[in-house]
Amino acid sequence: MSNSDSNLTPVRQKIDAVDEMLFFLLVERIGLSQQVAEIKREIGKEIFDPKREEAILKKLESWIEREELTDHKEKILQLWNTMLELSREVQKK
Repeated sequence: MSNSDSNLTPVRQKIDAVDEMLFFLLVERIGLSQQVAEIKREIGKEIFDPKREEAILKKLESWIEREELTDHKEKILQLWNTMLELSREVQKK
């Protein structure tokens, strides 16, 4: 193993750990979406809540700016929109 490879190993291990955390946070989010769906059904509320999603994305945009990630804004928003779409799908079941 070259020296550069050995330098990569600990960073890649950290990435793997973050990936695992992100996955289980997504699992938790899916569970919470199921709870939201149950409550929405009880109170007769629609699954799609455009105001809520708009607020989430607006908050995300402020985080993007704060963390100086504006060069990646489009991809981050795309990722979040996919997550919101997944949430809606989960709630429809």
